[in-house]
Amino acid sequence: MKYRLILPVALVLMAVFFCVLCFSDTVILKNGKKLKGLIISEYKDRIILSTAEGERSIMKSSIRSAVYSEEKKALLQKARNQFKRRQYLGAYYSYKQVLELDPDLREAREKTEYLRNLLETRTREQVEQGLERKNEHAGTGEYLSVAERLLNELGLVLSGGKSFVVVRQVRSDAPGQISSSVKKGDRIVSVWSDNTGHMDAREVGQMLLLPGEVKMTVEREVALRLNSSRALFARDKKITGATFRLEKRGIVVSSVVDGGPFDKAGINKGDLIYSIDGERTRYMPFKRFYQTIRDNQKKRISVTVRRQIEFWHESAGE
Repeated sequence: MKYRLILPVALVLMAVFFCVLCFSDTVILKNGKKLKGLIISEYKDRIILSTAEGERSIMKSSIRSAVYSEEKKALLQKARNQFKRRQYLGAYYSYKQVLELDPDLREAREKTEYLRNLLETRTREQVEQGLERKNEHAGTGEYLSVAERLLNELGLVLSGGKSFVVVRQVRSDAPGQISSSVKKGDRIVSVWSDNTGHMDAREVGQMLLLPGEVKMTVEREVALRLNSSRALFARDKKITGATFRLEKRGIVVSSVVDGGPFDKAGINKGDLIYSIDGERTRYMPFKRFYQTIRDNQKKRISVTVRRQIEFWHESAGE
């Protein structure tokens, strides 16, 4: 009887194992070694590969090639590369192909929307105006770097950080959404759903200077002092001065009470609570989240928030 049970279980485990191998991505190193797993992120200088032993960070300088198991992932990477090389028309059609395979993929949906608007609004007149500006600069010998354009056009000064580019200055006359939503010390974690981890300040600056609508996400760490309440059902507003809702991306602030702890700390409605007391909230049950809040009444607690910001950029020239 025991052997009758072991055999089917063993067969199922073998089937699962071979299934994983069939649908895994492959990274081929320059020394000929092949690594199998799932490519979960690709940056300028490295690939993050999830394997049975855990996540591995592999520098591109040691990689000969990377083979994706799914057509969607291969097309998505092609679209990202085209977008970064400013091959906007090609990127638009690549992202559209990705959407046909996965209509719910947020990155493809947002990029398709952005590229469609960009291609539609780039009229001949805009191109001629850009050429005139370039000729003016060429005639005077003036050339504006990415850093200078960022300061002049967006009122931002950026610098490299440990993992993400950091905002070092926000000019008071920066565009409305930037001056009111971004502050010194914020980390820029994505632009148009592109993760900016391991990018340098110049690369991120070029993305922010794209003409038209720009969507970016900033992250900041906030230390706030919570209120105290013994009421059984006053688990949010009384203690935090805020209410929350659970979304796919994590726990989001749904309302903020004027003068409450969250309001005083500069946390706004719509902000994502990325972590609380050093723990990520993406897969944290509400019960545990509220228990963390109750356990820290009348204390200072560290919260990391992520904020999505949209603004319109009138480019002064490409």
